[in-house]
Amino acid sequence: MWQYRSMAQLPTHSRQPHYLLAVALPLVLLAAHLWYFYPFIADDAFISLRYAQRLVNGYGLTWNDGEYVEGYSNLLWVLLAAILHRAGMDLVDAVRLLGIACTLGTYAVLCCYLRSLRMPPAEACFVLCCFAVNATVAVWALGGLEAPLVMLLLTGAVFAVRGSVSGRPGAGLSVAALLLGLLCWTRPEGPIYVLSLGAGMLAYSNSPLRDRVRDVVTVSAVPFLFFVAQLSFRLVYYNAWVANSAAAKVAPSLAHMELGILYTCRAMLSVLPIVAYCYLGRTAVAAGKFSDPLDRTAILMIQVVVACVILAGGDIFRDGFRFYVPIFPLLLFLAARVAAARAAVTPKSQHPVFLSVVAATIAIQFSMVEFRDPRGTDLSFVTNVVAIGKALKARCGDARPLIAVTAAGAIPFYSELPALDVLGLNDAYLTQHRFDPGKSFGQGMLGHELFDPAYVKRRRPDILVFDLPNVQPTCHPGSCDDLLKDYVSDVLVIPGHRVPIYVRRDSTKACGTP
Repeated sequence: MWQYRSMAQLPTHSRQPHYLLAVALPLVLLAAHLWYFYPFIADDAFISLRYAQRLVNGYGLTWNDGEYVEGYSNLLWVLLAAILHRAGMDLVDAVRLLGIACTLGTYAVLCCYLRSLRMPPAEACFVLCCFAVNATVAVWALGGLEAPLVMLLLTGAVFAVRGSVSGRPGAGLSVAALLLGLLCWTRPEGPIYVLSLGAGMLAYSNSPLRDRVRDVVTVSAVPFLFFVAQLSFRLVYYNAWVANSAAAKVAPSLAHMELGILYTCRAMLSVLPIVAYCYLGRTAVAAGKFSDPLDRTAILMIQVVVACVILAGGDIFRDGFRFYVPIFPLLLFLAARVAAARAAVTPKSQHPVFLSVVAATIAIQFSMVEFRDPRGTDLSFVTNVVAIGKALKARCGDARPLIAVTAAGAIPFYSELPALDVLGLNDAYLTQHRFDPGKSFGQGMLGHELFDPAYVKRRRPDILVFDLPNVQPTCHPGSCDDLLKDYVSDVLVIPGHRVPIYVRRDSTKACGTP
């Protein structure tokens, strides 16, 4: 971190009240942004919370009793939530606290980076405002999933190696190595971040080649040990090489690549004003391009992540752009360099440009991200499945029936009942048979391709919860006839809806209508 020996050495702008205002104003905008999107939380977040809940209750990292399947893809996030829950905190509050804390931590890292560039107050405020008004940052600070933690760890690691790539070998490498190791425990693609950062350090660092290789080895060794440790745990505990949730989603194909390209185009559109500012202002940086090693490393990492997201098919959250949240601060690193360079070469005020970029970003993002509207698809969906889970617990908690669900988040979490995830995120059998003859895995919607009525029939769940309010049914005409003939229709009443469910005819745990 940048240090000064005395107050006299501080840049003039750092001693001005204007600079404190430049840091404080974006925080107010961020707080308002968080309030706007509250109480959004993603249904998938409750999958992680179910594992954390069961871990605290002594059942291990399991989905059902005796059913060892790695349905989460965010081990560190699950463990942190479990720790807070063990300390007495509600799990939903815990993940929201973690998300907000990680978002504020990333904000602090950005402030440190701007300070290292000796940014004037207006330029610093511009970059921080771009962060504060980013809808995807605010959405996932509250969304209950691990994107804010990935963002913090990645941003911190890139910031920590800035001295090394600038020709000061060893500076910050131990910190970066630890952060990257934790990142490997947070997401399955953690090693990709490590490799792309290492490639950037090796290709663009100002250090001699021998020092570059040493620095890359130093940064990569600890993440490698973390990766091996988790892989060993997975093999011993789950008898699997990859997380089951990843196996249920990732199947590179032309169809999924098309989805990934569409997802990426929408994500890039959401930050188009900032990208345009970086591109149009690049001539203010030395030699008319991003010549700073950290900038070039950031660009390489962004390109690698974009390519991987396209190959994977994007994300099931169409508007959230969750997988691009971690690299957004890297884009702001580039914007900061442009703003600092332009301030150094021209006395002309950049204020109108800054205001235009921020205003355009707000306008574009609020037209694309709609998690706040209670009548909107995402928020109303979660509200309904939470109510369904609570209703099932009240009605069937003592009988402990096996419920089959298409939404594997809030319903199993709040019902606390044994659950069959018919889409396969938490079912090892479905992922192990995803390429069986007759299946077209890789051609449909991510995470929604493994439904197999014949398998559900063999598992004999007591209750089927397939038809959710305002959601297209999982069973299409003729696809579930053989399964449903063993069941009778029933209704689960929740606020505003009568939800159809199916109860197995010969079940002793079916919890029929009271």
